[in-house]
Amino acid sequence: MEATTLDELKQIFEAKIAGLTRCMDLSSEVLVPGGLDDSCRQQLSGINRELCVLESVVGQMRELIQYEKDQFQRTKTLKAHIEEMCRHVQHIETHIPDRLPGRENRTSNSNTTSNSRPPLKSVEDNQRPGSGSSGHQMGTKKDDKGHQGGKNKKICLPSMEFMTVDEFDAVPKYMKGRLTYESINAAVDLINTTVSTRYSLLQKPQKTLGKTAMKKVRQLKEQENKDTKGLFFFTDDDFKGSSNGRFLTTSRSIFTILRHCGRLREIRSTGLTRYALVP
Repeated sequence: MEATTLDELKQIFEAKIAGLTRCMDLSSEVLVPGGLDDSCRQQLSGINRELCVLESVVGQMRELIQYEKDQFQRTKTLKAHIEEMCRHVQHIETHIPDRLPGRENRTSNSNTTSNSRPPLKSVEDNQRPGSGSSGHQMGTKKDDKGHQGGKNKKICLPSMEFMTVDEFDAVPKYMKGRLTYESINAAVDLINTTVSTRYSLLQKPQKTLGKTAMKKVRQLKEQENKDTKGLFFFTDDDFKGSSNGRFLTTSRSIFTILRHCGRLREIRSTGLTRYALVP
């Protein structure tokens, strides 16, 4: 069978059918008492064999066409998955943390610093209390009349950046133990919540606080000293209060890893350990 396309196969079919038709027309003319003429019989047998071959080829072509249809459906499904992954990757690329390697090249409008690690992320909040003896005053914002008022002051509450995979891989194994990359970043998220809770309470106006809250505020202010000036910190009790029982046995190892990566520093005095966020 020399056909390579459907048009060629059609032409071969038409030629064979035309030949068979002619043979059938001529068979009545070549009949002999014993039956068909030998040459006519041989020609008809040859045509029958060729028709069987054509039938087999057509069956194979049908199977091939069905296979290609199935492959086409799989390709459409795969294309839909790839498009969904592309959208997911684009979303991830848009929300990559600023401190990741190469991020500064994609954010040309971002401010550059001399430090190898960008400063802690921050969000605007109201004035931070405790600025009397401990000196925790941050940048203020003037009102339209040109004077500074307590209600118009703004403060930046920092949040710790999540650890990168490269940073986690660089931590010595004896520090990590059984801790995973996900558990470290879960603790980082909890630390951010702890710091936010602590300083959100400190910045609230005293007249809006009840007795219990005022007692807590005084306790928090007593934990500040000259070593914590200009820093945001939390204590073990703060962390435990926010964790709801999580990280009870691993908090010490997590803090050690974060100190190793330059995220935290310990301030020990008056029997209290404070964990300050490294700016």
